[in-house]
Order: sequence, then structure tokens, then C-alpha cells
Amino acid sequence: MSIVLFIVILVVLVWVHELGHLVAAKLFGIRVDSFNIGFGPEIFGVTVGETRYSFKPILLGGYVSIHGESDDPAAPRDPRGLTSKPRPVQAAVMVAGIFFNILFAWLVLAGG
Repeated sequence: MSIVLFIVILVVLVWVHELGHLVAAKLFGIRVDSFNIGFGPEIFGVTVGETRYSFKPILLGGYVSIHGESDDPAAPRDPRGLTSKPRPVQAAVMVAGIFFNILFAWLVLAGG
């Protein structure tokens, strides 16, 4: 039972963290290609707008694929890509995951 509880807590914490990156990127007009919980082949998913939301079986993490995240000098600069935004905006998107985890912890403790 404790293993199941650990996995549930881990999935929730990863989801909240990645949600922070997603929300910040969307607020700043940065294109998000995918939002994934877990790794491996997709169990189920849905595309809403330009973002693919998916759930995968290996629940040891998750990730958000933000367009233009790589700084490949050969790649064309997309105005909606992460690297096309000013450095403070890039930093805000990166820090948003940690901020959402702290906010979530505060809300859980305050609710308790």
C-alpha cells in the first residue's frame, strides 16, 4: 500500500510541477507542443489546440515540450519559441514549476 501511495504522491507532484511550466509558457504566448505525465509509449492522450496532452505508463516523471527550447543556431527563430523571448520570460517559465510546487505545498498545509 505504501508503494501505491508513494507513486500517487509522485505523480501529483510531477503533474503540479509540469503544470507550472505549461501555464507560464501559455501566459507568455510560447507554443507548447506536448504535456506528458510518465515516460514510454502513450496510454492515452488528447490534442487540444496545438498541444498534445498524454499519459504514459512509467510514472517516474513527466515533461513539457516547449517549442524552441533548444538553442540550435541552425534552427530558424520562431517568434513563439522559448529562445525568442526575453531572458526574464525564459527564466519565469523555468522557475514556474518550482513555484507551483511551493504554492501546492502551501495550499495543502493551509487546507490541512
